[in-house]
Amino acid sequence: MQTVIVTGASKGIGAAICKVLRSRGVRVIGVARSAKLLQEGDVAGDVSDPETARRVVTQAGDSLVGLVLNAGVITPVSKVIDTDIAQFKATYEVNLFSTLSWIQAALPALRKNKGRLLYVTTELAGMAGFACYASSKVAMNSMIATLAEEERDVVMLAVSPGVVATDMFGAASELGKSTLSKEHQEFFKAMKKSDEVSQPETVAEVFTKLILSATPDKSGSFLTWKSPYIQGLLK
Repeated sequence: MQTVIVTGASKGIGAAICKVLRSRGVRVIGVARSAKLLQEGDVAGDVSDPETARRVVTQAGDSLVGLVLNAGVITPVSKVIDTDIAQFKATYEVNLFSTLSWIQAALPALRKNKGRLLYVTTELAGMAGFACYASSKVAMNSMIATLAEEERDVVMLAVSPGVVATDMFGAASELGKSTLSKEHQEFFKAMKKSDEVSQPETVAEVFTKLILSATPDKSGSFLTWKSPYIQGLLK
């Protein structure tokens, strides 16, 4: 049986991915801090702790074929001049450095099985108030592109799900009220009322296809939700 690890698995996109993968007969090990929201076989732990990564990868064993790096934090939402460097470091610890621990731990098995790695990223770059979150994600986009060159036996993807009806989207729109430009405030208001906000279940269906069948020619790509390739997977 194939095994896929999913971080940030307790709710939102992560929980939905776990559900869809299990419906496909895949063994899933979801990882999150909140044990009460996890399923049997999942692991409660701090995703930013390298020991958690090593423990979960060991539990996955030789059947590991996929790693979905979904865990992330969006705070602080504030202007660069108002953001303490310690806050930047804390965000980077989760969104960038902890993911490297997971990648380093999982690569031997993923290489052996010619597996896939999917990093859940964003398109928020350049939006006032989100420099901390967006820059940490952009750094990982670059890392994925580099890893694709270094690790030819593993398909590496950075994929933005666009705007999704999750707690994080709600937090972003609320926390950004004091920092966003009027144009971006109107953007969030419009998105809440539009049909362009995806449901976690829809995103999970696409991400499941990617983690189980994305081809090597896509490795290293930064894929946006509205890209032709992703839209094709929705059909």
